[in-house]
Amino acid sequence: MATVSQFLALHKEFTDQIDLSYTRLSTIKDVVDIFLPSDKMKILNEFKTFEEVQLAVCGYNSSGKTSFLHHFLGKGSFLPAGKGAVTARIVKFSYAPAEEARLLVQGGGFHSPVTKKLTNLSPYFLSTNQMTTQQKRENAKDLKDKIAGELARPTDYGPFSKEFAEWASYFIEIYIPSPVLELGITVYDTPGFHFGDDPILVENLKDLIRARRPSLIFLYDNETVSEDSKKCFDALKLSIQEIAAVGIFFLNTKADISTVLRDAGIDELPEQEEINVLLQKERVDRYSLLRKVSGMSSDLPDELNDCDCFDIFSVERPEHPMEQTMKKSAIDRTVTFAAKYDLQNTKQVSHIILNTITTFFDFVLVTNRRSKEEWEKLQQEAFRWADDFFEKYSSHLESIAEDAQVQLPIEFRKHRNDFIERAKEYAVHDEKPFLEGLISQTVTDEIVKPTLNKIVEKTSSRIKTEITQHGLLPNKCSKNELIMAAYRDFLYTIGNIGDEAIDIVAILLCAYAIFILPLAVVLWIARAPFVAVWELSGFIARKLTKLTPSDELKILNKIEHQLIDVEHNLATCGDRIKKSVQKWLSENKKQFKQKVKNYFKLAMKTINHRKEAYILPRTFAGQFARIECRLKANLDLAIHHGVKPDINIGEEISRGSFFSIHHASWDTEEPLVAKIILDPIAHPDMAYMEAHFHRSVTDLNIEHVVPLWYLYEEENKKLFILLHRYPSSLHDYLRDHMAE
Repeated sequence: MATVSQFLALHKEFTDQIDLSYTRLSTIKDVVDIFLPSDKMKILNEFKTFEEVQLAVCGYNSSGKTSFLHHFLGKGSFLPAGKGAVTARIVKFSYAPAEEARLLVQGGGFHSPVTKKLTNLSPYFLSTNQMTTQQKRENAKDLKDKIAGELARPTDYGPFSKEFAEWASYFIEIYIPSPVLELGITVYDTPGFHFGDDPILVENLKDLIRARRPSLIFLYDNETVSEDSKKCFDALKLSIQEIAAVGIFFLNTKADISTVLRDAGIDELPEQEEINVLLQKERVDRYSLLRKVSGMSSDLPDELNDCDCFDIFSVERPEHPMEQTMKKSAIDRTVTFAAKYDLQNTKQVSHIILNTITTFFDFVLVTNRRSKEEWEKLQQEAFRWADDFFEKYSSHLESIAEDAQVQLPIEFRKHRNDFIERAKEYAVHDEKPFLEGLISQTVTDEIVKPTLNKIVEKTSSRIKTEITQHGLLPNKCSKNELIMAAYRDFLYTIGNIGDEAIDIVAILLCAYAIFILPLAVVLWIARAPFVAVWELSGFIARKLTKLTPSDELKILNKIEHQLIDVEHNLATCGDRIKKSVQKWLSENKKQFKQKVKNYFKLAMKTINHRKEAYILPRTFAGQFARIECRLKANLDLAIHHGVKPDINIGEEISRGSFFSIHHASWDTEEPLVAKIILDPIAHPDMAYMEAHFHRSVTDLNIEHVVPLWYLYEEENKKLFILLHRYPSSLHDYLRDHMAE
């Protein structure tokens, strides 16, 4: 949080001082915009760091949420439970020592909570070791009754009433001496809901996610996933679809040990090694069943070994070693997933700042001085490069369109019967708005997005290889600033395509560059089935709820014909996709060349003003580099789960004028070397500037240049630059191979 504040203050100071020079260089924003866009500035200003990992437990009523929470929190059975909906309030569990245990009724939402009522719970957690078994039972019952008084749904308020909405808008915060919460975890219990529940439940969940960004732990009991759990998940996804990047962990509860042992033909207590084998097989089997559930599996990897968001849980036989192993594994995986997801918000902010600092140094680069003849030569080289680059991409993007024409109808046929069955299920209850949203989301998540992603994944390596072989990657032309600046701007422009409201697909060809299919093509592919299915969903919702069985059969036959039309539309989309691809490529090549021209004009117009604009940023370079390195070091530390690198400070491999080189390793990664500044007091910014240049060169992927591996900063004072260790030094290599 302090680093973000330091950056915002430094950025404001720089932009305030450079404003006049920047205005004089009126066309410089075509090359590099040093001012942060309002949306990114808003993210930085609103950024909050939470010391605790945030976890929200979700699931249909009776999915085992209360039992899971009791075992997760490790403080006995103190929450009210029962069949059906027990409460409509969100409950937040935070750590406090026994003498400070309490219950708060909080109003004002999760952004600005205001305590409305406080209940002391410390008597229920103090001196319980001295109680008899009967006293412990009575104590637990009294505690449960005390909590139930604030959680139980009021019987005198009707659903959808103003009184109920006001009551449900308050959330409960319970401070207890839980050993798990003490580790730095905050847990939220959310009411089970489905489409048709009071809107206040959805609003409460949205408020929680926006304010705290928790990982969602979705519990479901039936290994084949019951219809109730499916509906609950559908409602959950629809309620949060406008909120980006919500991590979901699937926990299959009620994986009873007795059933697992019986199915394996085991009567005696198994050894630990056999327990591990049985549990892994059960996980694989249940994960395979989850992968078959339409609507829940679209973002899951094919294999369990590649998945970090699934596990199984049971509370059937608490004393059995197999169940204890299962619980420990599930809780460990859940917390690890939540901790990993919890870093995403921090990573987003870090990347915004790092990109802005890169832009700052681009500004320094752009304001350097060259002769007019040098700039003209660079411009012609950039034009030739653009022609070759877009020509190579053209042929491969057409092949993607051809594959899409084949694969999309196949995938649609796989889901066609499921469309009908799920539509009928909701149509019976006259849930048209939910049905339409469900169909829309299904087409997006289960057909278009995964199909196109698979096609591009298959094609991307071939494209990368060919472009690399022909020397068309920008890093091969890194000395041409016009190409580099235009290419970065080009990537930035197409990279925002995925942020469109419809958010169908962002196709990434990642290695040395990012490339995305034209949005017009993606929208066309999506809309072809989408329009017809949308009309179909309305047709079903209007008709099936009021028809006799014979009439329903006629309607279903008509639906089949409509689905055939949808499939035909997909099967004939290739030519139109190709035309859109070619048009998009042609337009973007023109735009790319225009950017090159803009940069050239900028250089010509601003030659006389560049010196002034060049001198001022250099006075800020060290401070920006320091923030850049600090963020990079924090991200690298997170990659290694907070474990510090092992650096042999006492033994030098070599020494130069300003740095010494030492053996190093980090976690399981070795061999590495650490580059350390010799006199940080005399040269306070040198290590940070050196690390900045290492990072910049690494981003260019230049062959035969040692890449930056990691950065590590010790107490915000000393920076260690970690690089790969090679068998010999450059000096020794040149000495031994000079004759060659």
